[in-house]
Amino acid sequence: MEGAGRETDSLLTTAVAYAERGWSVIPIGPNKLPHIRWKIRQVRRATVDELLAYWTRWPSANVGVVTGSISGGLVVVDADDDDAVSAVLDLLGDVVPGIVETACGGHYWFTDRTAQIHRNGVRLAGRKLDVRGEGGYVVAPPSVHSSGHVYRWVNDGGTPPSALPPLPQSLSNLITAQKPTSSAYVVPTSTGRILEGNRNSTLASLAGVMRSRGMSVIAIEAALLAENSVSCDPPLGRAEVRGIAASIGRYQAGDRPNVTVFRDISLELRQIRRVLEGLAVKIACRDEKDGS
Repeated sequence: MEGAGRETDSLLTTAVAYAERGWSVIPIGPNKLPHIRWKIRQVRRATVDELLAYWTRWPSANVGVVTGSISGGLVVVDADDDDAVSAVLDLLGDVVPGIVETACGGHYWFTDRTAQIHRNGVRLAGRKLDVRGEGGYVVAPPSVHSSGHVYRWVNDGGTPPSALPPLPQSLSNLITAQKPTSSAYVVPTSTGRILEGNRNSTLASLAGVMRSRGMSVIAIEAALLAENSVSCDPPLGRAEVRGIAASIGRYQAGDRPNVTVFRDISLELRQIRRVLEGLAVKIACRDEKDGS
């Protein structure tokens, strides 16, 4: 228990330190989803008292930072494999951003106070390279990934630079060449595959729609596990999928949870129908096997 207390103190202390830098801080669950209705934090940063209340309620919450103008023009480039990391390093030149070691690659933190507003984007230049800007958020050190990996700053002293550098023009050009997404979440690809980097948010969006239509947590969990197995590339761990269902299940059935759902209602309904049809097939196969 004493170790858990020290961990909570570290998370809260870091959250407050980030807020004092002018960053908008939110508490994040192990499934990378916010514990709160976080959209307000795009326009008003949490006070120290509010942060204390968050980490009193969720002592082991990870630390999230809202990107964009609310955090001084914060832009974070997320490289999710060695190829993406190399691409970022090639474009940096002599610029030294805030660098966070993640479970699969790295986050590169910059500021951009120009007139250009960088929004969220995924798969930049066809690589596992995403950007979080206006309307997004990132998981920050010393948060713990579901794999057990601890996010950490690799800059000197193990802390972010006292002043983040401006976003290099080379990276800005790469970002602006990509069609932005209007929020932190994206829809599945036209092939129906849910790619790495979009899996949590897409499953959460599906779960939110199903919860808003009155489905039980058990049914949502079963549907997400089926969709994860069929569509996620690669699939998430079963425990992580169950965590998404449990997180959305905190909302009353019939309520619209605080996740961005698909803007195309026909796509939304087709996706849910496919999930439920797949689940029905699995149940039928199981029943047939049990009866044999």
